[in-house]
Amino acid sequence: MDDLLCKDVGIQALSLQEAVVMEKVEFSARASLVTIGIQFRRLNIWTTVGEHVKIKQKVLIHTPLDKLLDCLINILAGGTGLVEINTRVRPDQAVQRAFGRTACAEQSTIKALC
Repeated sequence: MDDLLCKDVGIQALSLQEAVVMEKVEFSARASLVTIGIQFRRLNIWTTVGEHVKIKQKVLIHTPLDKLLDCLINILAGGTGLVEINTRVRPDQAVQRAFGRTACAEQSTIKALC
């Protein structure tokens, strides 16, 4: 079953020995959210959102669409307010990468989006 899931989402299953040998092993308390993020990217959902949503805001590091994605990830992670982005999304590199993000915008810059 696990091999089927891994093939379906385009990731390679690792044996226990391979996982131990990896230089950096990521842990996420929100592993189920990682699988949602992988499926999200596989279905190109955010690309479609980006084609229809335009937000005019100056871009220094993160685009407005990136900040909006950070907000969505925060909601999916159980966040009830933007202030929780710094504690729920920013520290969880595995979730960020699953959704195609290399870093998370700072909460105060996302708040300026709203």
